[in-house]
Amino acid sequence: MIILQTKLNLSAHKTIIIALLAFVALTGITVPIVYNQYVLQNQSRSQTEPDAQQEQDQKSQQAIRDQQIEDEARAIQSEADRDSLDKGNTAYAGKEYLKAIEWYKKITSKNATNYQTAQDQIKKLTTEMYSYYLAQAEVVSKEGDYQEAIELLNGMSAYYPDDAQIKSDLHKYQVAQEAPATENAELGLVPYNGPIEHIFFHPLLAYPALTFDGDADSNGFNQYFVTVSEFKKIFDQIYANNYILIDFKALYDEKVENGKTVLVHKELKLPPNKKPLIMSVDDVNYPDYKSTNGTISKLILDSEGKVATYSVSPSREKVTSQDNEVIPIIDAFVAKHPDFSFQGAKGILAFTGYYGILGYNTQDLDSPSYPEERQSALAIIERLRATGWTFASHGYSHLDARTESYQSLEKDTLRWKKEVGSLIGPTNIYVYPFGSSVLPGNPKFQFLLDQGFNILCSVGPTPYLKDSTDYMMMDRRHIDGIALYNQEAILKNLFDAESVIDPVRPPLKAGS
Repeated sequence: MIILQTKLNLSAHKTIIIALLAFVALTGITVPIVYNQYVLQNQSRSQTEPDAQQEQDQKSQQAIRDQQIEDEARAIQSEADRDSLDKGNTAYAGKEYLKAIEWYKKITSKNATNYQTAQDQIKKLTTEMYSYYLAQAEVVSKEGDYQEAIELLNGMSAYYPDDAQIKSDLHKYQVAQEAPATENAELGLVPYNGPIEHIFFHPLLAYPALTFDGDADSNGFNQYFVTVSEFKKIFDQIYANNYILIDFKALYDEKVENGKTVLVHKELKLPPNKKPLIMSVDDVNYPDYKSTNGTISKLILDSEGKVATYSVSPSREKVTSQDNEVIPIIDAFVAKHPDFSFQGAKGILAFTGYYGILGYNTQDLDSPSYPEERQSALAIIERLRATGWTFASHGYSHLDARTESYQSLEKDTLRWKKEVGSLIGPTNIYVYPFGSSVLPGNPKFQFLLDQGFNILCSVGPTPYLKDSTDYMMMDRRHIDGIALYNQEAILKNLFDAESVIDPVRPPLKAGS
């Protein structure tokens, strides 16, 4: 309570009362206003703080996603760099220097170690390829293949643009290539425009007594294999009929145009009266079910470094031979008849992967014996490559490309490239299992092209070849028990089937 002094006059009392009323009025209004502003500020703050936190959380999540994308991209690029490095190393091992350099150039600087390795390899290869390609160009030019000599020198001239030796040799080969047909004839080569035969075999039956023993496997081997005796007679007659072994390099060159690999058709020139023959061998592996039914057990290198075979005879004797399988027999035949091989060609070995290759355990990567088996296989591959043999994919698991799904073919092919392609090096030849095929326009066909297989071989009764700049499709004739018994007429141009049949071969069962 406020007690007013009585001595104050009325005027003073009125003044005080008015002041008090004003104070109360002001206090009653101001306090709610201040309070309400305080509440509103707190409400605004309570709403703003969650919004700011949510925005911060979203930024953090976005940063995590961005980092994940960056990590994935880095991992993909790292894998691509490793793949390019592996392919470059494989090409280098096969002395395909220009291809190796192109693979090394694809390696980015994101991985400093791989990038530096690639740069060092490019410098090394640029030096090594000089004398090698000059010598190779000289060799193929003497065989009349001036185009290949020119391409070898053109490829390396980009790295030696002012080299006098390259320019001189290049001019020499270009002049020789443009020489009149009479001069080419003097070199022993004339154009060939007829059909191109392609025949194929499976591994030979070295011990037919083990094959034709009447067990459950006998008829299958009777249908699809030939004996050593039959093989030798066949090639005696093929040679007498003026055929000469060639490989696909005599028909096509591969070039890169606008970043895309294309096939360039070459005019085939052969010695007079010679007819071209391509030979391939499927399933060059020797699992137990084959070796116990008469094939060899594996390929080996003998004391002179030549390809030979190891097997166990029916009497359980361990045998080393150069006379009971396709490869050493053809090697010996060409040594005896050099005019049977054009530019050193021998044949194409079509590898699956699920039984290893060449008789070695290259399919079980976790096996303790894998490193040793792999090295043994590599040594033989190197010898085969050096002596005129080339290689092809026959699929990892011998799947029918026509009936398998896209995903199945993709998985199979990638596994083949990992386990077999890493051993034999780059190849552009795909041999369809079962003689099946897929055709242009089919996504599976495009997939095979995308994987680098632009020469695709199926099976047919007569010569067939269709090509474009993107691919070449070719049929092969199967030479086996079925052909010997049932296709004598259409084989006449190659050999007389009746005369080569081994007396130990039983008749085919009905329906075969």
